Amino acid sequence: MNALSAQAVRRIVERDGLSEDAAQSRLQSQMSGQQLVDQSHVVLSTLWEPHVTQRQVEKAWALLQKRISEAPSGP
Repeated sequence: MNALSAQAVRRIVERDGLSEDAAQSRLQSQMSGQQLVDQSHVVLSTLWEPHVTQRQVEKAWALLQKRISEAPSGP
């Protein structure tokens, strides 16, 4: 188990009161971070500087508005 996995297990154990084995099982049943990114239209990270996150949010909002305006209307 790498450091990130160990940290995630520890958070689950502390938050949910699960055993380490149950927490590891829960993590293994979830999609990986890379799988989530691959299936996402937009990815935001709290690790970025606030001004970078703000720009990304504004860009994502503009793209969403464009997709909505270009979507075919109802039947």
